[in-house]
Amino acid sequence: MVYQDEEKLNNLINTNEMTKNIAGKKLCFLKEGKYLKGEIIYDEEFCKIYKRKDLDTDEIVSIKQMNKECLNINKYKAEVNIIKKISEKIKYSCKFKDYFETEKYIYTILTYYDDNLEHYFLNNKNKLFPNLIKKIFKQLNLVFRELLNNHLAHRNIMPSNKLIKYSNEKRTSFDSILIDYEICEEYGEDKVIHGCIFGNINYTASEILKGMNVRITVIYFALE
Repeated sequence: MVYQDEEKLNNLINTNEMTKNIAGKKLCFLKEGKYLKGEIIYDEEFCKIYKRKDLDTDEIVSIKQMNKECLNINKYKAEVNIIKKISEKIKYSCKFKDYFETEKYIYTILTYYDDNLEHYFLNNKNKLFPNLIKKIFKQLNLVFRELLNNHLAHRNIMPSNKLIKYSNEKRTSFDSILIDYEICEEYGEDKVIHGCIFGNINYTASEILKGMNVRITVIYFALE
């Protein structure tokens, strides 16, 4: 769905029946008043991520707003298509909710998660219990298996690309969810990824740093 004129869209929201039914609450302009306004959780010049409420489902979602002028649109749409493809197949990967465009922006709506693994590690050094570490690796291992089954190489695995959803009030246990498929590559039956450096160099395999082509191999962790 593409809205050609955002000013007209705002006017449409002001007269929308859903808006009238929840008078007094602030609405964002997206998709005819479908989402309540919420906080900005990521803010850069060309990309913003909002935490908002879906009025149809009462679910809290994250809305990623990308400026078209500073975006390779075809490449970004390819990333979105990968997320859509694996959203229901891979349990511990981000869940696709919706996608639409305005004249200036592209919006992708995903499930909202509480934090990312990097922040958790930095803020909870005394809470890295063995059972939790084991759980993180088991869930990551399941993601690797399903990516392999779908002939996909993520190529940017690092703590900040693992979001977490707390499963208890004390926040000592959580599920970890893989995100960011911007440089993910779909490979053929020969299962070779060329040895180019992508993503964060601190988390790049030594074989890639040496300029080697890497044959896709999965090592299943013994974490039963």
